[in-house]
Amino acid sequence: MGTRRRNGARPGAAQPSALTEQLDRAWSQFADEGSEAAAAWLAGLTARQREDPDVRLLSAAVQLERGYAREAWAELAARAAALATESEPLADYYRALALCDLGRFGEAEARLAALDPEDFAPGAIEYQRAVAAEFAGRTAAAEHHYAAAAAADPQAYRPPLRMASEAFAVALEEARAALPDELQAALADVPVVVEPAPPPAMLALLIDDGFAPDLLGLFVGRNLREESVFEVPDVPPAIYLFQRNLERAAGDRAELVAEIATTLYHELGHYLGLDEEDLKELGVD
Repeated sequence: MGTRRRNGARPGAAQPSALTEQLDRAWSQFADEGSEAAAAWLAGLTARQREDPDVRLLSAAVQLERGYAREAWAELAARAAALATESEPLADYYRALALCDLGRFGEAEARLAALDPEDFAPGAIEYQRAVAAEFAGRTAAAEHHYAAAAAADPQAYRPPLRMASEAFAVALEEARAALPDELQAALADVPVVVEPAPPPAMLALLIDDGFAPDLLGLFVGRNLREESVFEVPDVPPAIYLFQRNLERAAGDRAELVAEIATTLYHELGHYLGLDEEDLKELGVD
């Protein structure tokens, strides 16, 4: 989700020079490579260094990239308290992302609408406004912002695929056929339910359990080892696929089929009670 998290901006507050240089390198690594290197750098800091407001900002960005919205929100709150301000473009950007992941879509939209797009990489704010609007169910507004993001940077922000349910079902069958034989056999025993997005009641439970609204798929119920994975009252065991989230994650139809297959791999893994090493042995990577 690099286009969602890393926006090309950099904080500008003054720091002790040694930490400034290290922090700038960590931001560059985060922008270019993702969260792993930046997280490793953060883990090596002293407790006092971790309290630095700009270090907290990078920490919030890394937490969001890794799906920990509550932790990111706490870092941003601590930064705001230290600086006695909540009016900073980059911090507000990450606050908006955290709000979105916490299901507070209207607040996220308002934060994003108040930002100046010129402070960020082209298309970044429009894309995030599109995502927040889509999660909020405002489809027309979402399509408008997706188009604006694509116009600003066509390479980074292609509009999401939009498929009729029948066409998505065909893509799903192609993804099924790509599964290893062992997983195809397991899939015969558990239904696959396609939803446009997590239904509101399920979404509330997911967010409360630490999942983000852009979840691609979910296994609901008990796995074959009789361990609870994620239980929704009165819902039988099933694999859920969330079509609009999958469409947004894919650049074209071939990528969509691959994304569906990968999602099925992992949700079937939950059903079977397998860990990541088990899945790799079955050819899942």
